[in-house]
Amino acid sequence: MCKEKVTMADLNKMKTPPPTATHFPLSHYEVLSEQLDQLDACGYQWKNLEIGVSHEAMRCFWILDIENPTVAREWNSVWGGRNSHDMAYALLFLAGLNTWVCSNLQFTGEVKVSSKHTKHIGSRLKRMVTRGLFELTQFDAINEDRIAAYEAFSLPEEEQRENGDAKYLSSPFIHDFVVKSMDRGVISPSSIKLVLDEWREPSFAEFHPRNAWSLSNAYTESFKKYSNPHQLFGRGIALTSMMDELVEFTPPALVEAPEDLDIEVVRDRRREVVLN
Repeated sequence: MCKEKVTMADLNKMKTPPPTATHFPLSHYEVLSEQLDQLDACGYQWKNLEIGVSHEAMRCFWILDIENPTVAREWNSVWGGRNSHDMAYALLFLAGLNTWVCSNLQFTGEVKVSSKHTKHIGSRLKRMVTRGLFELTQFDAINEDRIAAYEAFSLPEEEQRENGDAKYLSSPFIHDFVVKSMDRGVISPSSIKLVLDEWREPSFAEFHPRNAWSLSNAYTESFKKYSNPHQLFGRGIALTSMMDELVEFTPPALVEAPEDLDIEVVRDRRREVVLN
């Protein structure tokens, strides 16, 4: 995401430019501390925090793995964000399963919360994080229901082979589905064999059952060859759409956090004076 990696201690020593008539920058340290404080207050476990800066530390980017204490306990989500002091872009938080934060200004995520650096951004900061976590919790709950629907949806039985090139003989249904997924932009023509190989002989025992969840995994394994985050994000959305249609799963819309929803936090990380 960034060539120049820094720590929280480094951020705490960085100066924040004074505000102008139209631009009111927030310190990188304050913005990231607010997120970590609220994650702690909500019981999230977080790890693998990476922080990067560019343009003489005028721009900051971060990303970390987080685990929800109540839902989606079988996987971790990703939380990321960006902040700038040079008016290059708005303050932005991103979260979800397919979250990318890059210094080349490529950003993706299923949950997005942003704000321009206007006069009241300081008072909106806490609310922005609260809203992001509120929506991420919904997103995780929806994905729990989605995965359960995928696991419960059995696909046509296939003959299992003990010897030969494949463990399963993929059915005509699978062949038709994979070709249709190519037509809908889920995969490129060169990925057809990758998906079929992973379906016929899954890399993980959890995906041996012949159901929609195993089929979805065959695709996500093939996605590992893609390096462009926007391409990966777009293909993931297209795959989810096709799989939802297959199992007739209709996800509910995310509900925005109520205006009076707040999270009380203990700001242990910011007892130190931010050096400005």
